[in-house]
Amino acid sequence: MSLTVALTEALRASDGFTVWTPDGRDGVVEEVWLGPDAEPSALAVGRPDGSRGLLLAEDVGAVDPVGGRVAVRPGARILELGGPHPEPAEPSATPAAAPQRERSLLASIAVLYAMLLVIVLAVTGLSFGVPWLVAGRPF
Repeated sequence: MSLTVALTEALRASDGFTVWTPDGRDGVVEEVWLGPDAEPSALAVGRPDGSRGLLLAEDVGAVDPVGGRVAVRPGARILELGGPHPEPAEPSATPAAAPQRERSLLASIAVLYAMLLVIVLAVTGLSFGVPWLVAGRPF
């Protein structure tokens, strides 16, 4: 069943609209889902009980842009929209690299002091070593 151009355009702009079924208010449009042809294919609906539902575009009876309402056609239903179900990862043939550990603050300070010690020893060695080499005698 194809949608009319007016209904398609109205569905595109229906975020935040109230969803009404023949039984009364049933939620709010949270987002418009687009199909492969970039046309609205369904509406994700936040329901009053905190769950989420999916209203297919072909089950929309009318859209009132002025009143901010989406009417579900009689006999249609809002499908239950569950959360994502992650699939367990299959083990890979190559082992994963070990996670990198961050250096602790104390280890970083120890490395800093060790580098400072090396610099001080090098400067001190040059200060006494160069004159000794030039003069050819110890101090």
